[in-house]
Amino acid sequence: MTPRVFAVSGYSNSGKTTVVRGLVRELTDRGYTVATIKSTNQDVPPPNGTDTWHHWKAGAVQTTLLGPSTTTIRYRRRWDVREILEGCDADFVIVEGMKHEPIPRVWCTRLADPTKEMSDITHILAIVMPEKSAMSMGASRLPRIRREDIDKIADLVEQHAALLTAHS
Repeated sequence: MTPRVFAVSGYSNSGKTTVVRGLVRELTDRGYTVATIKSTNQDVPPPNGTDTWHHWKAGAVQTTLLGPSTTTIRYRRRWDVREILEGCDADFVIVEGMKHEPIPRVWCTRLADPTKEMSDITHILAIVMPEKSAMSMGASRLPRIRREDIDKIADLVEQHAALLTAHS
C-alpha cells in the first residue's frame, strides 16, 4: 500500500499539533489508517544514560529499540519523505511541518492576514485559523477554515492528499 500524504504547516504555536491530532481522530473515525511524520528543527537524541543512548554515543549508524508492542528506530541521517513512505502501511500520512516539501497542505496561523508568512510556501489549499480570529480574506484568496472544523480539513485530505513517488 502506498499512502497518500498531506501536510499541516505553519510557524511555532500556530495550532499545527491540534489540527494533526484532530485529523488523526477524524480520519480514523472515517475508517482510514493514519500515520504521522513530525518535522523539527532539532535533533532529538535517545534519553541520556539509556542503553540506546550508549549505543548511539558509541557511533552506531542505527539504533533500534524493541518494546513489547512498539519499535523505535533512529538513524544518523535525515530521511527523505519518500523513503519513509516506502515502508509505511497506512492510507494517509499526515506530516506536521515540512513547509517547503511539495506536498498539498493547509497553513495554520494566528494572523488575520498570513500572506507575508506564506510568501515562499507552495501547495497551500486553505488557511486554518483559531475560532476567535478575524477571518478577513486579506491579500490571499485561499479559503479560511476554523481550526475547530476538523471535518472540513479532513475533506481536503481525502480530496487532495498526494501519492509521492521517487519521481514526484
